Parts: sequence; C-alpha cells; structure tokens
Amino acid sequence: MWNRCSSAGDDPRLAGGVTLKTVWQVRADKSYDVARRWQVGRHLVALRTIRGKGVVYGECGEPVEVEAGSLLVFEDVRVNRYRCVAPDWHFWWFEFTVEGPVGFPFWIPVKIPLSRMESLMCLDVFSALRRTAPVQRGMASAGLLWLLQRWRSSVAESGMRPPHEVDITRVIDAMHERVDRLWSVGEMARMAGLGERRFRHVFAAATGQSPKRFHEGLRLEFGRQLLMAGRIKLDDVADRTGFSSAFHFSRAYKKRFGHPPSLAGRR
Repeated sequence: MWNRCSSAGDDPRLAGGVTLKTVWQVRADKSYDVARRWQVGRHLVALRTIRGKGVVYGECGEPVEVEAGSLLVFEDVRVNRYRCVAPDWHFWWFEFTVEGPVGFPFWIPVKIPLSRMESLMCLDVFSALRRTAPVQRGMASAGLLWLLQRWRSSVAESGMRPPHEVDITRVIDAMHERVDRLWSVGEMARMAGLGERRFRHVFAAATGQSPKRFHEGLRLEFGRQLLMAGRIKLDDVADRTGFSSAFHFSRAYKKRFGHPPSLAGRR
C-alpha cells in the first residue's frame, strides 16, 4: 500500500530554503520492487524507514540497506532501484530541494530514534501538501524543514556531519550574494581553502550535487522567482542570472523545470 501527494503548482512555497516537491507514504511487502526507468527531476530524497527493511541501489548498482529507524539521503537521479527485503517495509519518501548544505552524509544510512512527534509531523506534512492553497503547501515545506532540522541535530550528535560544511556554506553564501557571477570551480575551491579535487568531493558530500550543477540550479531558481514576481523581460532575467542570452537561459530553464520560462507560475 502506498500514498503519494505532490505540489499541485509551480510554487510549493519556499520555507527556510527548503522546497518540498513530493511525499510518498509506503507500506510494502516482499513483492515490492521498483526499477526507476522513467525521467526524474534533480531533487534530493530523504528516505525515512519506520519499520521493516529495504535495499536501495545506486546508479552503479551498489546496494544500501535501510532498516527501521534509519534515514538515507541521496539525489534521486542517482538511484535506479529499491525493493523490500523484509515483511512490512514502512517508509516515508520525501523529494525536495534545498538552497545550501543538507547536513547529512549522502548514501550512508544514519540511525535516528523514532518519536511520536516525528510521526505526527510526517502525517501533517503529507496532509498539507495535498491541499491546493499556497499557504498550506508552504506549511508542508515548513514541516519538512522541522524534520530536517531534527534529523540534522541527531546526525551532528553522532559526529557524521559532512566534512568542511562551514567552508562550503561560505561559498554558497557568496553564490547567493552574486547570482549573476559565473563562479569557476577554482574560485570556489580557493574561497573554501581547498584544492579543486578535494573541494569537488566535499561539496558533493555536503549538497549531493557537483559545484557547477548546484551553481546553475541556484541561478535558475533565482530566475524563476524573478519571472513569478512580475513582468520582466527574459533578456533582463538572463542578464541578472549570469546567462549569456535569453536563449541559453530558456534552454537551461526548460531542462531543469520541464517547461519554458513563459509558463513560470502557471503550472
């Protein structure tokens, strides 16, 4: 048995830099085996197992076991299969985006004690996202933010936080301040005080994305917000987000969001 709800519009509403896209509540038996062959967005996934056990396979086929009371965070494009390996696998699957370090190690299950408050919040988030009013969907993102903060606290206590998270946060803050600037990976690495190779590794560990992918996503999200805020020429949006032309902005925008800029806020 599974239940799913998604944001009904193009603007779930941002809460503390977290945007909730979709929630699945799944209770699976041992016949449950999902191969992801369809096109998926570039979202992060928080897989919270409540009961039973499952296995998640990454793009290279490596299996990761998730048991009751565990949290697994990964980028959705990196998973190609997940299945139940013990009776009654009950889990929550949250798809979201975040404008900064996540605070969790990727592809490493973290044991976090379950609580009644968390269970109630998961249900509240699910219920709020099913509503069509923007304020209700905003409450869903706020609820997920509460869950993420609780999980982050447990991860920090366990000593499993990603390395150099403070340095990565400093770089991301600089990106936000100058969205129109085309940062090179070398510039980012120097700001973080790391070599390029090491920087790429720790950036991916903190955000689940490469520096360039994260940077482009931030620029496109800012452009989307500009388009939704009111009448503005596409050339101006491209200029304010560091794209060389409206054509290049539109092409990148459609690839990321699945629709052209002209439909921003209408979906």
